[in-house]
Amino acid sequence: KDLVSLAIMKLTYGRNLGMVKHPAYLRGLPYISDNFIALKVDKVIDLEEGNKMMVDFDLGRFNMLDTSGYSIIYFDDSLVETGYVADKDIFWRELSDIFDILSSHFPPDKIARKYHPFLTTDKAIIRVGEVLPDFIPAELLYNKNVKLYLSVASNSIVNVEEGKVVSLINLVTLSNGELTKRTKESLIQRSHSEILFPQSLDEFERILIDLKGQSDLKR
Repeated sequence: KDLVSLAIMKLTYGRNLGMVKHPAYLRGLPYISDNFIALKVDKVIDLEEGNKMMVDFDLGRFNMLDTSGYSIIYFDDSLVETGYVADKDIFWRELSDIFDILSSHFPPDKIARKYHPFLTTDKAIIRVGEVLPDFIPAELLYNKNVKLYLSVASNSIVNVEEGKVVSLINLVTLSNGELTKRTKESLIQRSHSEILFPQSLDEFERILIDLKGQSDLKR
């Protein structure tokens, strides 16, 4: 599948395009070779320099949607479509159990769901909360009033700096344990804040109870 995909990409975008394997992904990813960058790109900004440039950058001024009315935003990963999940029925049951707990502590109008653009995730699987537009980047949905950002393993949670961040990766069944381990490591390495990884539904519910208690105290 990767070879066929690579051949199509080369025919579409040019022979310099390659493919790279990333430890957190099962499938190959499109990649521009170092040789091409050295020949064609005038300047490469590395991660350290890029982070320095972004220190005083106010992303909030580009916000396209007011999410201040939500307490929780869930970022969907489209894990079934991307091959992370071996049994979609089990996965969807696990997500349903998670959202049943979530809805028992927070009203539906305080919960929002953001799906990955261009992928065909069945949005009817989860019925709790309001669906945000797919095309808006996750970073433009962050808001200081949002208390909790949820996902299994979406990159959307690694850039959160304010609010609590929870990965549900230990509460769902992925294709194998090694994939779960590598994905967790990748999230931790790239995260801008602490990510919580509850080991059970009870632990997840305790996080929600504590969060709701803190919100009630601030009123």
